Amino acid sequence: MGIIAGQGKTLTFLIYLGIILFIIVFGLYASRYVIHRPWTARNRVVTATVGDVCYVVGGTTPDGELVRSILAVDPVRKRAGIVGQLPTPRFGITAAECAGAVFALGGENKTGYLDAIVRFDLRTKKAETIGALPSPRAYGGATAVSGKIFYVGGWDGHKRLDEVVEINPATGEARVIGHLPSPREFPAVTAFDGKLYVIGGEDNSGNPINAIVEIDPTTGNVVQTGKLPSPVSRTAVVSANGKIYTFGGWNDGFTSAITMIDPTTLNATQIAVLPAAAADLGAAACDGNIYLFGGMDPKFRQQIKIIEFDPSTHETAFLHLRNFLWW
Repeated sequence: MGIIAGQGKTLTFLIYLGIILFIIVFGLYASRYVIHRPWTARNRVVTATVGDVCYVVGGTTPDGELVRSILAVDPVRKRAGIVGQLPTPRFGITAAECAGAVFALGGENKTGYLDAIVRFDLRTKKAETIGALPSPRAYGGATAVSGKIFYVGGWDGHKRLDEVVEINPATGEARVIGHLPSPREFPAVTAFDGKLYVIGGEDNSGNPINAIVEIDPTTGNVVQTGKLPSPVSRTAVVSANGKIYTFGGWNDGFTSAITMIDPTTLNATQIAVLPAAAADLGAAACDGNIYLFGGMDPKFRQQIKIIEFDPSTHETAFLHLRNFLWW
């Protein structure tokens, strides 16, 4: 009788254990794409790429709170994690990769506009302020060329700027080396073959413009100019496969255009559209594809929206992060 009772308890235990294991496995499967707040879904971000990792810096949450964290995303392995913190939460910053580090420049927080040049060390995972821009500013564009960082345009809280600022990444020293043809806010800035390319933005009246400007970073002089198919500001830009690509932006409303620019002639052609109109995206080239960051994923709304764009086919797809890993 005791043996039968013991067998019954064992069977009951195994049944309960099976139920618990089923719940755990089902829960893991159901949440395989879910990455929880507060560090996922975000707007108005900037990005920089080092190797095969994209760093998403600053921005705002969908609720409008300013973001301090630095998020690393490996789009090939579909994993992400918080890797560092800015000195304070901020948005309206620009970011650039140089000398194996990520730099966050200027921006705005609850106290006002910032002039900080922040260096995020990928080895120590620490962010520190190493210098200052000529004046506080936000909503400019930045990129790195030949071991230097260049910050272009922006808004200082009172007026739009036309300055081209050169930054020494080793010392944090910043100096104005040239000027745009006119002041502009929200320009998109990228580099190709040793030159700077400043695309779109808003003029002194707050209207989007269609200008493409090529600048020699050694002198700050304008080399040549071209035109986009239509005016745009707050567009994302990236250089890849010998071309320059812009994504979305603002022109009396969000736009969905994907435009390809030939940097040798500055001819620009719309080649595709985004799945949905958007502005203030971060763009990064990695492993032959281009990745766009910003907003909420349409299916997994607690996850940052990531769009994968194939430059060879012009196809887009949403990228869902299956793995939640701390770097």
